Amino acid sequence: IGIEGASRLAQSFLNLRNLRKVDFGGNSLGVEGTKTLCCGMKTLENLEEINFASNRIGPESAQIWREFGQLNQTLKTINLLGNDIGDSSIAILVQGLVPSAKLEEIDFSGNS
Repeated sequence: IGIEGASRLAQSFLNLRNLRKVDFGGNSLGVEGTKTLCCGMKTLENLEEINFASNRIGPESAQIWREFGQLNQTLKTINLLGNDIGDSSIAILVQGLVPSAKLEEIDFSGNS
């Protein structure tokens, strides 16, 4: 979907506040696309499940997800499979996600 598509989707989230599940798997969004979508998803008050598998987000995205996790209290499942996040970045990311009261499942498989 690229950066332009991510930006349009992020803007559309303002009108989709009851959305519970988003699937962006396999879109090669990279860090900028991730940042754009996470910013837009902050308006989704009922978001429970995110699939961000295989998006080449790398270790640079850890802080973006950490900040998102600290703001979201409804998230139950997040899939970050196959994104080359790396061990030290996963630790940073988890620090932001752990406070989420409802978080039940995190998938980090396939990360180096």
